[in-house]
Amino acid sequence: MSVCKVDDDDKAATNKCFLNPADFPKSSRHIQAASDGRKLLFTAEADNNVSSGQIAFNFLQRKWGNFSVNQAVSVEECPKNEKDMVILSIGVEVDFHSKK
Repeated sequence: MSVCKVDDDDKAATNKCFLNPADFPKSSRHIQAASDGRKLLFTAEADNNVSSGQIAFNFLQRKWGNFSVNQAVSVEECPKNEKDMVILSIGVEVDFHSKK
């Protein structure tokens, strides 16, 4: 899939990524995006405004994932049994962000 920008500020504030309904996994609301050997988990939502074959990330998601617009990423749904998923470690980074 190809990375694109989230098209409005309200959606960007949800911290979700957005996919076309035709590309959206029906059985899971979480997806895994992979690029450059890194696999990252995101909460996803279907959005008719996103073209098929694209995945929309907000600015901070693109920065965190080191994704650029139009970059190709591999996207797959998370395991179906989400209740068995466990976070083994978490890294937290705090930064300042000002809208220009």
